[in-house]
Amino acid sequence: MSIDEKVRRRLLVYQRNEITEHDVYRKVARTVDPGNRRVLEQIAEQELEHYRFWRTHTGRDVKPDR
Repeated sequence: MSIDEKVRRRLLVYQRNEITEHDVYRKVARTVDPGNRRVLEQIAEQELEHYRFWRTHTGRDVKPDR
C-alpha cells in the first residue's frame, strides 16, 4: 500500500514526536526514585512502541528532536 506524500510527512512528525518522548522519559527516569523510575521506563517503552508503529507506515527511521 502506497501512501500520499503529504500523509507520509504528517506521519513522520508523529513518529519523531514518539521517539523524542521516548528519549525524554528515559532521561527523566534516570533522575528519580526507583518507584517513579519504573513508571517512567514503562511510559518510555510505550512511546517506543508507538514510534515503531508509525515506522511500519512510513518505512523510515527518524531521530529524536533535540
